[in-house]
Amino acid sequence: MGGVCISIHALGPQDQLLVTTLTGRKVYNGPGVHIVGLLKTGRKRQCPVLGPGEYAIIKTTTTGELSRVVGPTLLQLGPYDEVISRENAITLERNEYVRLIDEVTGQIRVEVGEAIIYKRPTEKFFEGSKRKAVPIDAETACMVRSRQNGKLSLITKPGLFVPSIDQDIVEVKKLITLAEYQTMIIADRYGRYHFISGAIRAVPVASHHVAFGATTVGAPSKGAKLVGNSKVPESKCEDEVEPSFTIDLMRNGSGEHGGVSFFLPPYCKVIELIWSSGLRKNKKEKRMKVFDSRPWYMDYEFTVRTSDNVELTLGISFFWSLENIAFMIRNTDDAPGDICHHARSEIIQAVSKVTLDDFMHRFNELVTATILESGDSFYEERGSKIHSVEVRSFECLDKKIDGVLQEIIKESTDRINRLQLVASENEVALEKMKGKIEEEKLKGQLIDVKNEHQRKEALIDGEAEAERVAAFIKGLKDVASGEEAIAIFNEIRKQEIMTALAQSDAHLYFTPAECDLRLGHTTKSYSKERK
Repeated sequence: MGGVCISIHALGPQDQLLVTTLTGRKVYNGPGVHIVGLLKTGRKRQCPVLGPGEYAIIKTTTTGELSRVVGPTLLQLGPYDEVISRENAITLERNEYVRLIDEVTGQIRVEVGEAIIYKRPTEKFFEGSKRKAVPIDAETACMVRSRQNGKLSLITKPGLFVPSIDQDIVEVKKLITLAEYQTMIIADRYGRYHFISGAIRAVPVASHHVAFGATTVGAPSKGAKLVGNSKVPESKCEDEVEPSFTIDLMRNGSGEHGGVSFFLPPYCKVIELIWSSGLRKNKKEKRMKVFDSRPWYMDYEFTVRTSDNVELTLGISFFWSLENIAFMIRNTDDAPGDICHHARSEIIQAVSKVTLDDFMHRFNELVTATILESGDSFYEERGSKIHSVEVRSFECLDKKIDGVLQEIIKESTDRINRLQLVASENEVALEKMKGKIEEEKLKGQLIDVKNEHQRKEALIDGEAEAERVAAFIKGLKDVASGEEAIAIFNEIRKQEIMTALAQSDAHLYFTPAECDLRLGHTTKSYSKERK
């Protein structure tokens, strides 16, 4: 309604009446009834409700002033107010924080959970949103940069770390752990190399907190300590402007069992080398940050030519190890590549002086003498040591010659197999013969045992027979003489023998003289004759 008309407005609890006159504006809040008179315009509007955790940014158009209304409440605007934005509050958990910056003053404030945060009208997120606090523990540290002077520092105190208004989180660092056979190279801001090793220390250092200063690659400088393979000078840098670098070497107990762990200090980086890889070492893809001093195998393949102009693809295997990391980093950035390429050059020269037949008969001896017995200091200068080298395979590039070689190899293999077969047969025959010899020895021992047993049985039977005869003669001593008793005993024995023969199935024929048998001859007749 407008013009010269009069209007009546009934307002509810959430209603508001905006009245516009010729000189300005005025608002009436409900509930109630309001009459708009002449030369006035009235507009009814509903007030928004702000719930818990909500707020609104209000701008007064006449002054440009910004204000904030926090819920829960009924948002009743003034005559010259307008809503710029309606937002939700920032809810922070215990491990969360938020940093807000005032766009007008540039001031930064930090709020830490647990809390509910309402942004001021001129504030915005400093880092885009709320963030998680960094949990610092034994294996986690946080590197921060000061907004005042730009210096870096490492936070290692356990707990939840929240940056202050003057700090920016640069990086969350994890604990670096090295075994007793591992070494890492660290470069400081001046390009100097430091070697940290997990090797067992000969003399345990009393304090693990060591100044991290300049170190030259090679022999330890004067006044330097050697910790594992890391040389750390005792004296501090004379330049007062230079920040103090420190590193905490954490070892197990007294350090006598090997192994070390530490956090990478500020302004330092881990040196990474890219080593050659592949069977022919023609690809640089192997990234190395931790250097292992244990021996390991490395295969390499290349082409050689004999003195009789036969090209061979030679495959060899190195068993090698890193002995001095400082020498290695000073002279090369690709130890395996240098070792293989130098060895290839030496072996090519050696093979070019022998024929194919000579090479086939002593290839391992030739390669070993060329690499290990030449006295070449090339490998030592690169901090490495070759423990052994052997030929894995060789193959002729010319297919015809390769076919002949395969036939020679097959014939040699067949000959070896035949020799092994004959040797096996001879070995079996020899074992059989040894078995028979042992068998005959056992038979002889058995015969000796049987004879001994028979002798003992005969001795026992004789003794028993003698006892029997003696008892018989003793029983007849009153009726017959000794000779007569013996004669009677013999007659009885003959009767027993004849009775045994008669009862058996044997057919024996004796003459009377051979039997010497007297039928009907008794002891009584002997007694009568004697009388």
